[in-house]
Amino acid sequence: MATNGASNNYNSSLMRSASPSGSTTSTKSASEVGTRYLEYANDPRYKKYVQLVEKNLQFFDAVNEWADIISFLGRLLRAFQAYPQYPVIPRKMTVAKRLAQCLNPGFPAGVHQKTLDVYTYIFETIEPNQLVEDLPLWSAGVFPFVQHAATHVKPQLLSIFEKYYVRLGPDLKPAMRGLVIALLPVVEEEGSEFFDK
Repeated sequence: MATNGASNNYNSSLMRSASPSGSTTSTKSASEVGTRYLEYANDPRYKKYVQLVEKNLQFFDAVNEWADIISFLGRLLRAFQAYPQYPVIPRKMTVAKRLAQCLNPGFPAGVHQKTLDVYTYIFETIEPNQLVEDLPLWSAGVFPFVQHAATHVKPQLLSIFEKYYVRLGPDLKPAMRGLVIALLPVVEEEGSEFFDK
């Protein structure tokens, strides 16, 4: 997909910050998640799930305009929804990268809203210990986006933080600094509808 220089810089900086360091997930939890992936690897239906996600991720390379991005996001979301029995996201590194790119501030609010719909489904699908392990991965997209979000998109974004991040409690600690920095522009808007929240 063709993007301008500013867009490329924005996307590059997003993905550089997607480092797995600092996770507080216990070895047991990480081991359990790894075991689950191995169990799924032998499941023919899971293999079809992975193939469907991969196929839809490839569609991103053919995106040329806003409508194509929304179509891509819709197809990706439907791929996840087609296999609700699996609480994991195949090819999560690529998925996270594409979602972060879709939150580019140069894109229309409609693209951002659809992207946040996909994030919401992912956070609803994966288990809390998996979210803790993958916090740097998913946060690399949503944290930098806060300051660029349109006024009517911010409630959806803040709802994600409230529902999926805050519930992690002490496990949120590695991402707390990033979350606070992300929310500062919102907090500084004294008198706005988001200030008290």
